[in-house]
Amino acid sequence: MYEPHFIASHGFVLSGATLAELSRAEMELSRLEARVELDRSREALSQNLARLEAIATLRIDGEKPLIEDLLRISSRYEIMNLENIEDGGEGLRIDEFLALGQHGFSRSAIDAFKYLETIKWIVRTVDESFRFTPDFLLDIHSMCLFGNRAAQSGIAFRSRPHSCGKASQTVSMSYLPPDPSRVLDFIDDLCLFENRNLYSPIAQAALAHFQFEGIKPFKTALDRTGRAMSHAIMRRRGFFRKTVVPIALMPAIDTRAHAIRLLPYQRGSEMQGRSKAHVLDEWVRFCAHSSHVAAMAMRTHLETCTALERHWRNRMGKISKGSAVEELILAFIGNPLMTVSHASRLIGRGISATNDAMNRLLQEGIVHCEELPGARNRLFVADESIVLLDRMERCMTQKDPISRDDALFDFSGAV
Repeated sequence: MYEPHFIASHGFVLSGATLAELSRAEMELSRLEARVELDRSREALSQNLARLEAIATLRIDGEKPLIEDLLRISSRYEIMNLENIEDGGEGLRIDEFLALGQHGFSRSAIDAFKYLETIKWIVRTVDESFRFTPDFLLDIHSMCLFGNRAAQSGIAFRSRPHSCGKASQTVSMSYLPPDPSRVLDFIDDLCLFENRNLYSPIAQAALAHFQFEGIKPFKTALDRTGRAMSHAIMRRRGFFRKTVVPIALMPAIDTRAHAIRLLPYQRGSEMQGRSKAHVLDEWVRFCAHSSHVAAMAMRTHLETCTALERHWRNRMGKISKGSAVEELILAFIGNPLMTVSHASRLIGRGISATNDAMNRLLQEGIVHCEELPGARNRLFVADESIVLLDRMERCMTQKDPISRDDALFDFSGAV
């Protein structure tokens, strides 16, 4: 029977093989960060990797959002938010934007958008001086589910015993989640663990994610919230300050392996003594391997962004260094859908100069023009940038996603 215990003062011992895997992954990511810092496409890379992370995370829940839908929802939000500010209003909150009704988009695409905005919020919020609190974890969960903070959604930690759904009979014999009256105590302990620097960034995030799942502080969306929390842990440790590491890619590629390592007790696996230490070691090693896969994806995408920039430059002919045209080319790699006003703000140029540069890209066929419902301005779309991201996502994830809960249930042998 597995019953979670406090971990803030617990000493975890990892195998030599796992420590070596962690070291390789973290060194590779550190070298890649240094390379990204010097690359002109770094902003595009950061945005695209965050989108890949959002798509992959939803696929682990068995959903299949389209990358183009996510791009269109995101651009619509950014454009409407900018128009609100230009009209003298305040910025448009995510929940306010969603309340306007985003017809034509699937629920999975909207969920991916909410997760993407959660990651962006974490990037803005968390630095090396940050301290984890229960309220912050509530905010992460609320952002993932509703697109707003816990104060607006009213979400709270569970107040009822946790049910494991269709696998309840199997799980009840091998796993005892904390009583509702003790959930906050466990969350306080988890935050204390997250505020200490006792392990490497990836190991700390992995151990915290495992504990979070064992606590089951919420009824749904535990995987999304746990992964977003992991991103916050790594950012607090100063790991990848500028770019989002797409750690969800490997779990999306092999959701079964992810599920049985993160939730072994829900399959009836032994979780006592040496068995528990072995299970935790296997999970941390899987997370290290996932980080290695993320590094490979980042390197590949950086190269494709650079190749697309070179391709567009060749089509445009001579481009003045530092010109609005040059800045627009770089902007469109990471922002495939923009209005002139939106682009002007991104590249820091006046409307007139941006409009002239946009017309040059339009004449060369790098972008085409669409009418944007609900917005004042025309939308310019760089199809090749969308295709680049779509191909990347298709290459890195399985064709038909399976949720981690279904994957776990299939492996349990339960019927």
